[in-house]
Amino acid sequence: MSARFRFLVMLFLIPAAAAWAEAPFPAGPGEDLVSMELVRDKPESPGKSEAAKDKAAKEKAPKDKDDDPVVAIVSPSDSILDGSAFSDMPAASRAALKRAMDALLYDRVPASVLKAVLGRVSEAGPGASGSLERATEALARLELLSRLTHRGAWPAADHRETFFMDAERALSLGVGERAVSSLIAWAVDSGSSPRRAGATLVLAAGLRSILGADDADTAAIARAIAGSAIPDDLYPELAGLASRAAAAGIGPDGFVAALRSAASTASPVAELSALLP
Repeated sequence: MSARFRFLVMLFLIPAAAAWAEAPFPAGPGEDLVSMELVRDKPESPGKSEAAKDKAAKEKAPKDKDDDPVVAIVSPSDSILDGSAFSDMPAASRAALKRAMDALLYDRVPASVLKAVLGRVSEAGPGASGSLERATEALARLELLSRLTHRGAWPAADHRETFFMDAERALSLGVGERAVSSLIAWAVDSGSSPRRAGATLVLAAGLRSILGADDADTAAIARAIAGSAIPDDLYPELAGLASRAAAAGIGPDGFVAALRSAASTASPVAELSALLP
């Protein structure tokens, strides 16, 4: 190749090589990652950086209350009221019952007691207003029992339902707070069965009506019976003896005196029967 020809070839190849060097190469293995790193490390434009900051600030800002979804809070008493005679009552009345029931549930009054008591008062007579009034009175009696039992500290959980049912029934039949409080104090101090305490209160309610006893007399009757050796299954016989005493003109004081005399004997019911006309 002559020197002139070589010179011409070099003149042609030098510009082509320069252009070829400036053209992008196809990415080889791993080179796309390098490119990504270069792009990621590249400073953002001022406009884009400000937009990102605004977005982050909005995400961290507290949400307006109106933006939060509405969460329905279900009260524990809803399951008791739903499907009952009180399910279709006015909203304000239902809300008042729910507040009272939730307070009782918080104070460890069994839900089964609330359901049973409300079921009973709803069947006592027709009329929505009458049922609501009776329900309110029943819940007030349960609230009294809750306070007297120190907000559920006594009795134990496995006896609570029976005691609350019996004691609320006794209160509904006219037994006063004095008798209930006295008997609870006696049961706690003596370690007596809550079941016996509740049964005694129900019996005292019956004897109160038979003998015409007041609150003080009823409390004395309840304590005399509870502290005696008379078993629970003989309680119905005491109601018969009280009727016999009332027919003979014996009042609450005379019956309590005879009961206390017979209480410590081997057969207190038989002894009480012998003491009565």
